[in-house]
Amino acid sequence: MLDLWEREFLDVDAETLKKIILASNFLNIRPLLDTTCKIIAELFRGKSPREIINAFNAARTQVSSNANQSAATLY
Repeated sequence: MLDLWEREFLDVDAETLKKIILASNFLNIRPLLDTTCKIIAELFRGKSPREIINAFNAARTQVSSNANQSAATLY
């Protein structure tokens, strides 16, 4: 369960929330990572699988594009 302060602190747009998750994981700030993941879980609660897939579709396209660019720099 998230308290009011956590909810207000993490009341940000999706791109900022993604950056916080990545930073907390990279910096090994486990409580922040856990809290941001709880926020994501709450956002998807009650959504259909199709709605969740659509929400991640842009992220999957971006990851695929970044992977292709990284592979191209290796050769």
